[in-house]
Amino acid sequence: MLSRLAVLPDEMDRGFLGRVMRFNGLPDKQGTLQALRVWAGLPADGGEGLRTGTVALLSQLTEMPLDEFVAQHTTLPWRRAITPHKTHIDHGGDQSESIVSISGLRLARDAAYFCLDCVAEDQAKHGFSYWRRSHQLPGCQVCAQHHTALVRVEDPWGFLKSPASFIRAESAESEATENWGSHLLVLRFNAIAQALMARALPVSTSVLRQLLHQKGQEKNLQVCGGEVKRPLLSDLVLRSFPHEWLKEVFPVVLAKRKGELLSKLDGVFYFANGASTVEASFLAMAVLFDSADEALQALERYKARPVIRSSRSASEAPAAEELISAYIETSGRYSAVATRCGTSIFMVSKRLAALGLPNFSRGRQASGLLAAANAFYVNQRGLIESAAIGAVGVVELEALVRSAGPAFVHALRAIAAKEENASLAA
Repeated sequence: MLSRLAVLPDEMDRGFLGRVMRFNGLPDKQGTLQALRVWAGLPADGGEGLRTGTVALLSQLTEMPLDEFVAQHTTLPWRRAITPHKTHIDHGGDQSESIVSISGLRLARDAAYFCLDCVAEDQAKHGFSYWRRSHQLPGCQVCAQHHTALVRVEDPWGFLKSPASFIRAESAESEATENWGSHLLVLRFNAIAQALMARALPVSTSVLRQLLHQKGQEKNLQVCGGEVKRPLLSDLVLRSFPHEWLKEVFPVVLAKRKGELLSKLDGVFYFANGASTVEASFLAMAVLFDSADEALQALERYKARPVIRSSRSASEAPAAEELISAYIETSGRYSAVATRCGTSIFMVSKRLAALGLPNFSRGRQASGLLAAANAFYVNQRGLIESAAIGAVGVVELEALVRSAGPAFVHALRAIAAKEENASLAA
């Protein structure tokens, strides 16, 4: 029988798979996938014609809706932020089964990264360390929380081991580099990328190309292929961004000569299917607009269809009071909070996790955890007794207790009062 684990805030999908493997004493990745399939009632080999991918299985294991798991624990929203294909389909929505199955577990960069200070904190708090998704995004060289240079592990399946196991290992190398995270253009690049990554739907490349083409013309840049007659976007990017940072995010631009057309970047203006990668589009938006807000607001005017679950502009975010109120009204379900506040699951999960308010998604385990948390915090029962009341494991309840903050007790009491009033009214 496969023992279930609670996925941790910002935990990377591959890292969670490795933690499930290690906790259950499974021999390797293949054995873990087989165990997950059997647990889900599928043939161990997946069965001919079945397309249930690893990300969907991990989502089921946590009883987290697939769209939430994809938004919070995979790099798919980054890699699919701008695309020419299936732009009407949510990253983890009901119609995205084939996308998630084929591409869900892929990486956004070619190595694994971790922070030594995060490892130390994890060991003290959880007794083990885990991989953060935020550290796996292109251009991230320093931990945003600790301002510590990340350690690079060349093995892309190093996620199956704990980050702590790579400390002082020959296969790990500290990125001893200047903190480019404070550079104005890098900050703008990151803000644009995070905002587009937070959308439920990707941006159509055709829509973005129209916007960038117009902006390129305003800047007197070359917006077509062929003979170079005007200044190039690729040269502007080379002048504007730190070269050491570009070496990791978009290295091909460093090999070009000044005045030489680079279609993989300059092509954002004229290629029907956009440029070579989403990073090229992020770079273009960062240098063509004076701020991330300006770029995102301009895109809002050009986009072909509204952002799913969001009526706010990309620069807006609900206040903490609004989020907490929605959290209480929805009994702690992040997806419902996002709908109520008119923003994205990504934004909600990031803000609520920072407030110490854990996610209670729909499902038996979520309702059990809520009952257990209520018994522990509100009714002052012991940890083991509370876990029994909610019919959940002590490990799952302990993980929740560790992630909870001071506002959580107030929210629990308000949720309990709301549900009691609803019961009396019925």
